[in-house]
Amino acid sequence: MMKKIICILLAFVIIFSFAACGDNVDADDETNTTTTTETPTISKDELRSNWNTGTLTFENGNSASVPCSAQELADASGLEVNNSNIVTAITLGAGEFKTIALVNDDTRIEIKCKNLTDKDVNIMDATVIRYTITNVLAGNRKIKFAGGLTPGVLRSDVESALPVAKGDGEEPSFYTYKSKNSNNQTVELRIGFNSDDYVSSVTFEVDA
Repeated sequence: MMKKIICILLAFVIIFSFAACGDNVDADDETNTTTTTETPTISKDELRSNWNTGTLTFENGNSASVPCSAQELADASGLEVNNSNIVTAITLGAGEFKTIALVNDDTRIEIKCKNLTDKDVNIMDATVIRYTITNVLAGNRKIKFAGGLTPGVLRSDVESALPVAKGDGEEPSFYTYKSKNSNNQTVELRIGFNSDDYVSSVTFEVDA
């Protein structure tokens, strides 16, 4: 009889232990979901007025505008050049270009570097003419394009700042905007959306 009572008590202990563990997992999951699904907000007026400047603001508070040198963008961002020991030794001939990445543990931004001179230059002295921010890493949301545009922003917020024509009632997966910057260079902003109508990528390019 005593053995049965002990067995029953042990069973209750085990059941309550699993229940407690389950509660902890649910709480953690809820916290993580709140963190990763938070919708970034934008300044619609600033985005509307300044998107053609190509300005990025990084997590450290520094800003940089494209076109600029790869070194200037790297310094402003506080990010490292991916495979820096190899990449930073690359030489680009006149007119040559190469896409590299600036990274840290949870951030990655792709930048296209082009030699706009008639002489060979180190890639870090080449001009950044395009960058792309995607939703692949959580830290990418901390990089803000003019007015706060970044992966995770609602399509409706983009549309209220930069209205676009719709065709056949369908939602296109990309919106493209073209203009001129202060140097009279043609610039293009390309915003990608996922199936849930959130921004999935932001690409800015200067025709240089």
